[in-house]
Amino acid sequence: MKSLQDQALLPSEKYIRRVLEIDMIDNGDDANSADTSDTSEKLRLIVCMTQVGSERLLRAQYLQSDIGFKRVVGMYEFELACVDRDANTSEVYLTGYIPKL
Repeated sequence: MKSLQDQALLPSEKYIRRVLEIDMIDNGDDANSADTSDTSEKLRLIVCMTQVGSERLLRAQYLQSDIGFKRVVGMYEFELACVDRDANTSEVYLTGYIPKL
């Protein structure tokens, strides 16, 4: 989806900002782990944010994170937001998704 978006949309219209795959290493420190050899697992992260949300995030003084969403089946979801005290509202800067393995 990201490559289709990158080909078809202007930079200001893009919503999927980053798709990352990060190597996670388990060194066997967990007391419940039967295997003490190093294993590698991949963490996949998708960051979705409008250009306006990105610009607001750069100016933010306080951030809050919310991980209680279950809107997308098969994904862990989180948001980064800020409370605008003058307007008494919450502004969402970005939504991130981590596929459940």
